Amino acid sequence: MINAVIFDMDGVLFDTELVFDQIWTMLAKKYGYVIQQQMLNNLRGTSGKRMANIIESYWKDADGFLIIDEFFANAKAYLSQKVPLKPGVCELIDFLWQHKMPMAVASGSFKDLVLSNLKVSGLIHYFQVISSGDEVSSGKPEPDIFLLTAKRLCQKPQNVLQHFRARTSHYPK
Repeated sequence: MINAVIFDMDGVLFDTELVFDQIWTMLAKKYGYVIQQQMLNNLRGTSGKRMANIIESYWKDADGFLIIDEFFANAKAYLSQKVPLKPGVCELIDFLWQHKMPMAVASGSFKDLVLSNLKVSGLIHYFQVISSGDEVSSGKPEPDIFLLTAKRLCQKPQNVLQHFRARTSHYPK
């Protein structure tokens, strides 16, 4: 039986991937690197060490963690004004809210960016639990963030409906 719903943030609640791609392109240009579509695809849904490793595998002499800090600073500044919602998100969340379904966000992004996006969008009050990539040791595609969020909801993973991008759909059901 489904007792709660966990949403990913980027690419599910918010249409932020285009914004992120533009920031990565700007950083590549700033530091004299070439940005490849495969790199952008690999960076989606990641954070922390995994993200740093991807950056350093494409940009050999880069300090992945310094670039991550700059990336998130740019993302937070851009998204502090407006966060683009994915189509149908408000209707779905309102439906679940009206039916008293507990909801959570489990995002690979840093906590301050997650909270900022949820506040700017006006959605923060719908979610009982908000988990972020900086709270787990292994980021996506590992299931750690999903499992942490299910635990915080006091639910077994099999009793939680998860709404993540298809790329990370292997989380426990």
